[in-house]
Amino acid sequence: MNKKLFIYIIAITFLITLVFICIKLNIKREDYDKECIVFLGDSITSRYDLSKYYKRYNVVNSGIGGNQTTDILNDLDNRVYKYNPTKVFLLIGTNDLVYSNMTNDGIKDNIDKIINNIHEKYPDCKIYLESIYPINDSVNKEIVETRTNTSIKDLNSKIKNICNDSKCTYINMYDKLTDRNGNLIRIYTVDGLHLNRLGYIKVTKELRKYVKER
Repeated sequence: MNKKLFIYIIAITFLITLVFICIKLNIKREDYDKECIVFLGDSITSRYDLSKYYKRYNVVNSGIGGNQTTDILNDLDNRVYKYNPTKVFLLIGTNDLVYSNMTNDGIKDNIDKIINNIHEKYPDCKIYLESIYPINDSVNKEIVETRTNTSIKDLNSKIKNICNDSKCTYINMYDKLTDRNGNLIRIYTVDGLHLNRLGYIKVTKELRKYVKER
């Protein structure tokens, strides 16, 4: 084969491959741009550096420290709807255990209402309900306050049932964050309640597969 012809064929093949790759990348980029993933919750969510862990995705941090279920339920327009979400990750309830007068059934009902309202407004939006994370009161009892893992497990067993139909997916993060004694693993927390960098890495490892879900 003529040497010039060989080089010409190689060059053309390279250019065609490059164009194909660019087209595929553009399609993927457009898919990401169409998505809006909202992380909804309290301080555990607000401290989650989403831009660090989900660089390729259009993510919104709608977590506010101290929030309870009623705070979210009464402000869905600003916390969720204005973003026109395609996915919502909900983590809420730990503050209700301390600061509200509601029973676990009442907290569960509020979470159910949040999900139902989002589902009604955006029926095609995928909703992921995370279990409430465990605590470790041996680290800082003042921060943990009256929360107990017994109460958290009871509440988790109730909110899990919310996702028995197709309106949401339950993600059991509780079991992935506990040690053999049933407490929040020490190396994952800064104060017995909130996560540190290693804790968020652990959470991201689990949530990423749902973020990537189509």
